[in-house]
Amino acid sequence: MQATMEKENEQQAQQEPPRNERRGLITALTIILSVILAVIIFMVVWYWGDSYPDLSEFRESIAIQGLDEGATPAGIEVFKPTAGNYSSEEMYFVAANMKDGTSRIYVTGKSHGYYGCVTLADENGEPFTEGINGIALDNYTMWVASGTTIYVDHSTSNNGVVNDIISKAIANEAYLNPAEDEDAEDAADDSADEEAEEEAEEYEMQSVEFTGSFAANCNADFIFLYYGTSTNYLYVGETRSSKDTTRQVATASGDTNSAIMLAYQESTGAAYGLVNLSDTYDADGNEVAAPKISSMYCIPDSITGAAVTDSAGTNELALIQSNGYVSSTMKVYDFSSSGVKKSSMTYANMYGSSFRFDGLYGKAGSAYTDGTIKVYTADSGYLDYEYTLPALAGELAVGSDDETIFVLFKSGASGYKALVRQIVRDVYKIDLPGKD
Repeated sequence: MQATMEKENEQQAQQEPPRNERRGLITALTIILSVILAVIIFMVVWYWGDSYPDLSEFRESIAIQGLDEGATPAGIEVFKPTAGNYSSEEMYFVAANMKDGTSRIYVTGKSHGYYGCVTLADENGEPFTEGINGIALDNYTMWVASGTTIYVDHSTSNNGVVNDIISKAIANEAYLNPAEDEDAEDAADDSADEEAEEEAEEYEMQSVEFTGSFAANCNADFIFLYYGTSTNYLYVGETRSSKDTTRQVATASGDTNSAIMLAYQESTGAAYGLVNLSDTYDADGNEVAAPKISSMYCIPDSITGAAVTDSAGTNELALIQSNGYVSSTMKVYDFSSSGVKKSSMTYANMYGSSFRFDGLYGKAGSAYTDGTIKVYTADSGYLDYEYTLPALAGELAVGSDDETIFVLFKSGASGYKALVRQIVRDVYKIDLPGKD
């Protein structure tokens, strides 16, 4: 009897885990559940706990096209043609990089709505696959920022480039989304349908081809064209990390600025649509046209977009600063004569050496340099407005009234949607305070 009981106790002991093992299992489960709960709380706070009250001062403008087709918005231009069939309408051009490596421009009219899109092509007519960072347009020229290069489509006819983009966008849209015609459908027979399908298969998306390119002389991370009262300027800027000490300087108010933005003066009849340097040569000694840097701006780190506007008679510089996936900041500085004084600081004074142009040489074969370029500094002492916006705000544009600023977001792209707090699928705009 006793032997039987001992055997049963032994079997029971083998079936039941020791008490310390049970405690360890409970502890492990508790830790796992705690981690899961912490992750849930973090996700709730991350995705639903965000707040952007400054966004209420902005208004929705146009829907960002192509997001469901794999487009990642990269640049925006707002332009009202002065000649051609579309001269009476403010147009919105949104450039985007596609999942297949190509790039497009989506065209929307303020009154008409969405017109369509065009693809970009290189000088040989092949699909452009270098990736783009921004777009700028005027009456004769389109500039596209890519890497350290500015690609150009230049025309000798007024609004020739703009009208080319719009007309090709309309043709592409007619192919991609043909208008329904019930009478024609009823009248078509099977052979006609087969012929239409064959023609559709042969259709190629119409493209806008670049006519040339030049070195940007910086990382061309964003681009903007300013329309002044008498002179226009193309701005090309770089997005530098605060850890990059290449061009770090301290401002009068104690800020640390890490990047530069270059200003090129427009000249519609010149090469690349810009004022060019004289006596410039390539590495082989061939004389080449190269845009001249008119002036520079010393700007903060992590800038992804810029715009200059004469809002309410005040010359304002707006900069978008990226803060990763958390938020963006739009800073607006007073650059009028009553605000930031015209700088007497040259590049050589500020950075300790002359500015060297990329890949350019003088007559003697030496590097083409210039230390006399004036540099203007974005300083918090002249900060007029500051807005906290949703993450991944990028390029800026200014409306035809020269007072409305448009903000493009890329958070609606498929590669970012899972990471950002607030997905933005529209372009937003703001009339700066002080507008009449």
